[in-house]
Amino acid sequence: MAWVFCVSAGTAVGAGSEPTPANPAAERPALPPEVSSAPARMPLIRYQLSNGLRVVLDVDPAEHGVVTCMTYPLGSRHEPEGKEGAAWLLQRLLSSGTPGSLRALQLGRLEASGGSSQATVSPDYTQYLTVAPSSLLPLALELEADRLRLPPVPIASFAELRRVAAVAHEQEHAPGLDGLGEQRLRQLVFQGYWPYAHAVAGTAAGLSSLAFSTLVHLHQTRMRPDAAALVIAGNFSEHDARRWVDESLGRSVSKGSAEDVAVPALPRQTSERFNARVDPRAKTPVVFYAWPGPGAHTSSHEALRLLVELINQPNGSRLQAELARGGHALEASAWMLPHDGPGALALRLRIDPRSSVDKARAVLERELERLRSAGPSLAELESSKVALASAFEQELGRAVSRAPLLARHELGRGDARLALTEPSRYAAVTRAQVQRAAAQYLIETRRTSVEMYPPGWPQDLPPTIVRKQHVVKAGENLIQIAKRYHSSVEAIAVANRIRSNRFIFPGQELIIPIKAKDAQRSKGRTYRVKPGDSLSVIAKRHGVATRALAEANGRRRDQRIVIGETLTVPAAPSKLQAAPGQKTQLRQHRVTRGDTVIGLAKRYGVSVQSLAAANGRGPKSAIFAGEVLIIPTPAPEKKGP
Repeated sequence: MAWVFCVSAGTAVGAGSEPTPANPAAERPALPPEVSSAPARMPLIRYQLSNGLRVVLDVDPAEHGVVTCMTYPLGSRHEPEGKEGAAWLLQRLLSSGTPGSLRALQLGRLEASGGSSQATVSPDYTQYLTVAPSSLLPLALELEADRLRLPPVPIASFAELRRVAAVAHEQEHAPGLDGLGEQRLRQLVFQGYWPYAHAVAGTAAGLSSLAFSTLVHLHQTRMRPDAAALVIAGNFSEHDARRWVDESLGRSVSKGSAEDVAVPALPRQTSERFNARVDPRAKTPVVFYAWPGPGAHTSSHEALRLLVELINQPNGSRLQAELARGGHALEASAWMLPHDGPGALALRLRIDPRSSVDKARAVLERELERLRSAGPSLAELESSKVALASAFEQELGRAVSRAPLLARHELGRGDARLALTEPSRYAAVTRAQVQRAAAQYLIETRRTSVEMYPPGWPQDLPPTIVRKQHVVKAGENLIQIAKRYHSSVEAIAVANRIRSNRFIFPGQELIIPIKAKDAQRSKGRTYRVKPGDSLSVIAKRHGVATRALAEANGRRRDQRIVIGETLTVPAAPSKLQAAPGQKTQLRQHRVTRGDTVIGLAKRYGVSVQSLAAANGRGPKSAIFAGEVLIIPTPAPEKKGP
């Protein structure tokens, strides 16, 4: 069934006011033909309580129950830096109740009647969605009123909550292959941009270290009546709903002042960002691409969203047809990262094992160049609009999906009615707009690539080569990395399918091809950081130089380490075995700038071979300033006859 939504406009929203449309028919949004023939629905009712809470009533007699959606401007982007996961942990605290508590009893009664309550956290919002029989609307509103009050939580109870949340995080958010690729893609697209770079649910380790005071601060500044919006959609009485809303939520007051957190501009990207990694779960290479773009509700975002629909059409996508015709990809799919701030268009290609990443990328580049220069054809554009109109029809046609959309528009754009005009805005996008958006955003210097390979890929590396992974740190370049691993710039470039003069950046993961004998020489142990540890403490404990430990983990000697982090401990310099009856006297030398193995061997009167062997390396291996070397005992001089 199709729907048309009559939207009232032009009336100020104030405490207790109710907009009344002067001419509902004239203000009906122009929707695509596919959804324009349905009977009109009742207009939305918007008003505001004296405590500042925005209320939107969407009366729909066709629904069998009622849906409430309480929405707060609290997402992962509002978390203080280093406190990731706080918004997610707060919603877990407020979504359930301790056994015997009022909230637990309310939730039990709701579920016994066939209702449900759930919460979602995004980068920009936290939304509590309750579905219930119409008779239980007062109970649903009492649940929301209870969430506006954050009671004190005993230290032991909060510690248990953090523990349970960390376990749940591991179970619910352990990423599969695609999830890991998408997670890494987001980190690189928004690298150095805290609002959207970190995961919404944080990490298990981060959750375990959160303080209750952080949750209190977020609740007081973001979960306030004057910062929230409530949408009630479904089959209910407007008169009764107003009374119940006022009785349940009108008594809540906001203390202090709301915290306004603006979305900063995304740092300018000047070159492609790239990451390659090996994952044993991969059966064939999977490549993720993303291009940062404008936030939601902009004309460029709408044009890029239509491009996503175009790519995803199994029968109307030229990209999918070209990839399938050449046997280059098993699957191609696209999606948007819709944020209030900067977003992105993302694309995933699952490479056919008979082809290669390079060949699939070449097809992608040809298709993008066509869109950048000429835009889609009229037939492609219309097909995308029809697909998008169908998606909007499904989202707006059901109260359970319509209510969250209305709430986000009420908070983010100031008017829930704008959600109902989205189909008409997308229907008005032109070929020229799509072409301009593609030419502005879908370019190489704005692209981020994440390539996931199965073990042993690419196949063209010799079998005598093993592969390690290295995370690029600030200030590193390919020459330094190649020298550290006894590899070469050219070999690293080939293994990662990049140019040898390509820019690399902190956080990028590189595949390092190493000869088997060098890999064995550089093999080390792993160590999990414990409270009180530092690089120098760990180095001393394992008999290695602090600088060697730092370099093995790609960091500075004075850089902080995190409890629970896993470090690679390089092999300690080997000690020479003394001959039977001979006392071994080993000395140490801290390498300074200008030292060489040959020079040190001459200085201490030992052979180059014995000095190198004592330190577990070859005679021609490089040494580095700050490194501590073992100096073996010189061979006894031969006495004359």
